[in-house]
Amino acid sequence: MKIAMIVPALANKGPIIVAKDLCEEYIMKGHDCIVYYFDNVKDLAFPCPSKRISFFSSIDFESFDIIHTHTFRPDCYVWYHRHLKKTGAKFVSTLHQPLTLKALLLTKKKIEALIYFFISKKSHQMIDMNIVLSQEQYNLSIINLRKKSVEIIPNGRNIVFSEIGSMKDKEELLTLKNKYKIIGSTAAVIPLKGLEQIIKALVYLPEYVFVSIGEGESFLSLKQLSERLNVSNRCCWLGYRPDASNYQIYFDVFVISSRSEGFPLAFIEASAFGTPTVLSDIPILRAIATDEIVCFYQLDNISSLCEQIKDSYRNRISFSRKLRDYYRQCLTAETMANNYLKLYENLIKK
Repeated sequence: MKIAMIVPALANKGPIIVAKDLCEEYIMKGHDCIVYYFDNVKDLAFPCPSKRISFFSSIDFESFDIIHTHTFRPDCYVWYHRHLKKTGAKFVSTLHQPLTLKALLLTKKKIEALIYFFISKKSHQMIDMNIVLSQEQYNLSIINLRKKSVEIIPNGRNIVFSEIGSMKDKEELLTLKNKYKIIGSTAAVIPLKGLEQIIKALVYLPEYVFVSIGEGESFLSLKQLSERLNVSNRCCWLGYRPDASNYQIYFDVFVISSRSEGFPLAFIEASAFGTPTVLSDIPILRAIATDEIVCFYQLDNISSLCEQIKDSYRNRISFSRKLRDYYRQCLTAETMANNYLKLYENLIKK
């Protein structure tokens, strides 16, 4: 098959990482891939040709069997250009977040969210097949999509286990690990990720330290919160690291405290490393894991978060083994790619 991926940029962000992992798998299986992108950001090296394009310049859709888009702008690009020309190519879009107004309002102002929601609905209704990442995302999004044009394919990743690149970080983490148990996060430092809950929990967890790998708009307010609560000496803000997944080997407990999610790649990475994991008890995360392999806490209930962190650490050997098994069985990039290829083949036959 000839497959075109369209992404906003070659940035080191979840949806683009998914596209990269898919391309790697497709090429190993003998398919031809090319990646098109808009912004001049090149954090990731794709294993196939990549080409920067303008939103208003159409690629040759007819040259491909499958056009696969990721995120809002690429979806709009297809919507805009598909109006202008007919093609035999099939169009696939992966929705990395639920297609709901409520989800958009978590990150955008009302007018902006309404505009995004209207355009997203229109663009996805023209797609031949929309991919959601879990049953819960399907349940939330289906009212805004054509029912026959939606399938569920969970994310997957092939994790390469290697040492972190920064010796300074390594020394700092080893020093912390000699004194504390480490609660880790590799989330963006933004309100949606709910990291303030972890800082509040530190007040009641004197034997723990919080290590954040990420950057974002909430950094200053979270730092100030840690100072007000007198836990700033147990908060380590390392910032953005391109090899964030490799920091998992230093974490005793990994926490995803999000208020909304799609299918977090960080959870896949923690599973691959076997890091005991605590998730916020929101439906979208309940749809990707069970109490058998992770601990769930009640969102914004700090007592619940503290108890689940302690329980996760107390049963760390059992949780670690079960998470690794779950990763190998369900969460590899090869499993994800095989599911997509089967879907592509069925679309082409129609």
